[in-house]
Amino acid sequence: MNDNLNIKWIDHQDFIEIVVPEPFSFKECLVYLNRSDAECLHQVKDERLIKLVKLGDDQVLLKVSEVGKNLQVDFLNIVPTDSG
Repeated sequence: MNDNLNIKWIDHQDFIEIVVPEPFSFKECLVYLNRSDAECLHQVKDERLIKLVKLGDDQVLLKVSEVGKNLQVDFLNIVPTDSG
């Protein structure tokens, strides 16, 4: 678990789980992120967020979904490393 900036997350090797505070609503975030059909920086589909981010020299494709009360961030193309 990581305590940087009071963000709690659990490393599950090929995905991470982010412990979100109350009263966070992922559904409300998706409504906001999906407000435009012209959005080119991310995609919202089937209650999941798909986004490409640059981490160090790598481009990592992420899928963010809600699992229980937490968020699950799946690494779709490569798993980033701490040395990244």
